[in-house]
Amino acid sequence: MRALGIVAVAVLALAGCGSDDETQAETSAERPPPRTVTVTVPGDAPETSPDDDEEEDGDPETADLRAPAGLPEDGVALTGDFAVRIVDRTPAAGNASGESPRGTHDWRLTTSCSGGACRLEVRRRLDSGGFKDVTLRPIADRPGQWYGEFRGTALCGRNGRAVDQSLTIRPLNPQDGEGGQVATRFEAYFRADLACFRGSTMTNKHLGVLASESG
Repeated sequence: MRALGIVAVAVLALAGCGSDDETQAETSAERPPPRTVTVTVPGDAPETSPDDDEEEDGDPETADLRAPAGLPEDGVALTGDFAVRIVDRTPAAGNASGESPRGTHDWRLTTSCSGGACRLEVRRRLDSGGFKDVTLRPIADRPGQWYGEFRGTALCGRNGRAVDQSLTIRPLNPQDGEGGQVATRFEAYFRADLACFRGSTMTNKHLGVLASESG
């Protein structure tokens, strides 16, 4: 056990001197009370709970969640920098997104609304170092989900081909934020039709996590 301190008690009393009469005349009220001195051994300061000095800042996952003005009640906003990785590829040899299947990729998502219409801007950093921008719109019969079409490079084996593609984003675990629902995680699906797979549809599934959460 660690010693939290050493308590020394010193009792100061007047030394008896003089005549017996003088000693008897002294009353207890005139005697100074005992004095207690507490000494803390260096390095053994009392431990405190880590919660003692912490201030309550609210739930960290919901403290800074803000939805853009005009977001519909059934809409879900995604805004911020996300760390994204491929979690599934079909067929295994294909890559519809054109991104390396290993490691994480940087995506920046921005949700905005104007005149009753909303859109989700997606900027992806490609393996080449460049950027690819895609605009997604809400899916009418799938509340909270986003969809967009674009033309981009898909990898078929080791060869890259420019093909028509689509990107669908489904927010995960939306939370009530300021102005509407906001999500900090999502699933993304790339789809592309490639002749090298006999006209089959190639699909890649991605998982994105807000960078501040994954860090």
